[in-house]
Amino acid sequence: MKSSGFVVTLVVKVAPTAFNVTDNCPASTPFISGDTAKLNCIETVKIISEGKPLHFSQSIRFTFSCTHKLTTDH
Repeated sequence: MKSSGFVVTLVVKVAPTAFNVTDNCPASTPFISGDTAKLNCIETVKIISEGKPLHFSQSIRFTFSCTHKLTTDH
C-alpha cells in the first residue's frame, strides 16, 4: 500500500475572527539522511474576518532528528 502523505488542520474561532491552518505534506517529499528526516510541506492559512475570507500559502519544512539510540547487546 502506498501512502498519500498527511494533512494536519487546526481550526480556531475567536469572535468575530476565525482561522484555520492546514499543512499538506505529500508522501513523496520525505528526505532521509542518517538520523534526520525532512518533509517539505505547503501550509495554507485561511482567515475569516467580518465574513470575508483571506488565504495565504507558503512552503515550510519540518525536520525530525533522532536524539537517542537504543542499543542491544547480544
